Amino acid sequence: MLKVFQCDGRAVNKRGLTKGVHYTVTAMNHTSATALATHQAAKEGYSFIKINYVREVSYAQ
Repeated sequence: MLKVFQCDGRAVNKRGLTKGVHYTVTAMNHTSATALATHQAAKEGYSFIKINYVREVSYAQ
């Protein structure tokens, strides 16, 4: 069953600045939610991505 997770962390942008990243993803578990958030950040051009916090939320997207 798919669940909604909120993922927060930090990543380095193209200018070399560390920025906070926040994603809401739909995944099966905590590990796959982290992987999806990391993939989304990489797709947006971030590097050195670190997802620090993942929690399941009760509302739907």
